[in-house]
Amino acid sequence: MSVIATHGTCCINAFRAVRSGHVRCLAAMNNDQLQERDIYQQTPLHIAAKLGQLGAIDVLMRRVPHTADAISLCGENPSLLAVGEGQSKCIERLLSGNLKTVSMRAMQRDMNGTSILMAAVAREDNDTALWLLRTFGKPLAMLPNSCRMLPLHVAASTGNIEFIRIATKYDSQMANHRDIFGCTPALYAVQGGYLTCLRYLVEKAKSDINAVSDKGQSLLHVACLSGHAHIVRWIMQRCVPNAILWPTKDGANAIHCAAYSGSVVALGVLLEAIRRKKRRAVLAIRDSLGNTPLHLAAVNNHVDAAHFLLAKGANPVLMNAAGQTAEDISRMKSHIQLARLLRLWKDKRHRQNGRMTITSKGESVLGTLARYSSGYESALSQTLATESSRIASPLLHRQLSSGHSSCRDERVLRIYSGEEYRETRPLSLIATDEDGRIYSNLSCQTDPDPLDHNIRFQVVGLDSWRGEGLSAFKQTDKVENCGYRGRSVSFDEKHIGMATSHQQQQFAHFT
Repeated sequence: MSVIATHGTCCINAFRAVRSGHVRCLAAMNNDQLQERDIYQQTPLHIAAKLGQLGAIDVLMRRVPHTADAISLCGENPSLLAVGEGQSKCIERLLSGNLKTVSMRAMQRDMNGTSILMAAVAREDNDTALWLLRTFGKPLAMLPNSCRMLPLHVAASTGNIEFIRIATKYDSQMANHRDIFGCTPALYAVQGGYLTCLRYLVEKAKSDINAVSDKGQSLLHVACLSGHAHIVRWIMQRCVPNAILWPTKDGANAIHCAAYSGSVVALGVLLEAIRRKKRRAVLAIRDSLGNTPLHLAAVNNHVDAAHFLLAKGANPVLMNAAGQTAEDISRMKSHIQLARLLRLWKDKRHRQNGRMTITSKGESVLGTLARYSSGYESALSQTLATESSRIASPLLHRQLSSGHSSCRDERVLRIYSGEEYRETRPLSLIATDEDGRIYSNLSCQTDPDPLDHNIRFQVVGLDSWRGEGLSAFKQTDKVENCGYRGRSVSFDEKHIGMATSHQQQQFAHFT
């Protein structure tokens, strides 16, 4: 690398000239200096693309255009680096020229397999993403990363409904593409709580709602684990009744998952589909380590969920394979309040006075949730907000500079009518018992308070379960690693055959 400044310039090399924005110094250098590389094998064009130096890019593309295809140690060319850094104005300059050459440049992936389109979608830059789709079409849209994820998977995980609508038109099978973990885009939509994206993928893009992983996990399991009661309800309306008892290979059903996440509303939706006389037996079903839903609620100190399960007939004296009751687990983990509740519930007097209802102004769980079902192009089927419903409906309509509407499904309820989306904020359901104990349950909400910017959405991951020794959940993957591989088969074809003989008897008994 040259350390002597060129005569008449103030910059000792092209990298200094680019970082300083000295285009005249850059133009005065020879071609050898313009194509030098740093310790990361980046050229001056990489730095110009990263910093968004349009003048420097023009000089370098005119003098040393072949550096636009130079690859750094991270596998990035200047175009990929520009998109990753959000320098969208540089893309058209870097991808100009012969279409065949430019197409090869656009198909470059970094060391993780991230393509230029996937980087744009990950940054939620729809202007750049849609321009890339129009320019390079299906080959770029179907280019996976090293985990076999498509840009559509990323869009579903962020609720980018506008990109999903356009991208799925390039290939009819894109919505059923599975990554290395077996995840379809619909799974990522469920994990993030994006019902609008899920509905579009299933109803319009024909994503298979029955897709399961090789661990036996379904969309319903993930919705329950994530605590998205509105998605649980939507899936339940489209599944056979015995889907609630659909076991994973670890023997966990949807009720186990909802109890572990502590979602009282999700538990209410699931249990309303089961006859009252059968609920006690359903709540006694164990996973492969003998844990009932009450055990799993006790693990995470979900007092409200445990109280709800007890009121629905859960038996607090049942032991798991380790000989522990739910109260034993609570005491072992120092969950004093829950341990006291479980101990008192064993007394018949408290059991009789402890029945709990989930209500919002006198409505049932399903009746309340029905008031804010989310969807696309379904304004006629929506219940519009009223003062009594306590749902605010501010007009939500963002216009991108390219003219495309930004219709990202941001875990909020949208009512679509014509060209506009209306956003509604879901209700907080209230749980009360007959003794007058009142507490709220927010698990049904699709979005945190939009006025509170400090709230962060927490996604259920492997780290949440590490060390618990729960067979039903210890192998559950992180968001990008959810184990949803496996053939798309119906419940009756695969899972009854996969269940133990004891579980088969339970299926026949409860359904």
